[in-house]
Amino acid sequence: PENLRRVIHTPVYSAGDDNRDATSDKPTDRKQKSMKLPILTALQALVTTFKLLSGQGEALAVDLRDFYSTLYTILDPNFSKLASLLIVEKNAQLLASALDVMLVQPRQLPIPRAAAFTKRIMGLAMVVPSPVALSLLKTAYMLLQRHKRAQQMLDTEQTGLGRFDPLINDPDRANALNSTLWELSALHTHEHPAIREFVQ
Repeated sequence: PENLRRVIHTPVYSAGDDNRDATSDKPTDRKQKSMKLPILTALQALVTTFKLLSGQGEALAVDLRDFYSTLYTILDPNFSKLASLLIVEKNAQLLASALDVMLVQPRQLPIPRAAAFTKRIMGLAMVVPSPVALSLLKTAYMLLQRHKRAQQMLDTEQTGLGRFDPLINDPDRANALNSTLWELSALHTHEHPAIREFVQ
């Protein structure tokens, strides 16, 4: 796990970002310049790490926050090129494996983390192929069912302290509980009938 931790701590970049301007000093460009690890490699490392940490590996004292931040970064539909990669079925299966070992198999996640992943998964579901979107929505539904407090994001009148930060790549500090799942309204008009039915 320690060797994999060093890999995971390498920031993520998307295929196709290699031509970015390395001389630019804008904040967004500085963020992109630091991205080094291909998305699929990062996903494979995450799946391997969490499989190693299951069972007897659970006895190891490993801080998992950085691993979750890496997955959260990968799922950002505004930054990563993940959506284009998911056209390939084996890549979609790899993402499904990562979501399963990191979000589905653990019985409980910290509420801020569960809320942030629910929000980001919903956003990604809007831009990926329909079969992948349906899988993502099922994961988001499971998170909402398992973490009841996160269901407050379904209430458009709900307000709380602080403001949701969609740009931060730390799910524990994104303050997603103070956001709403407006993506559901958009998905009501999705072109695929199975997704419209599931959202209903």
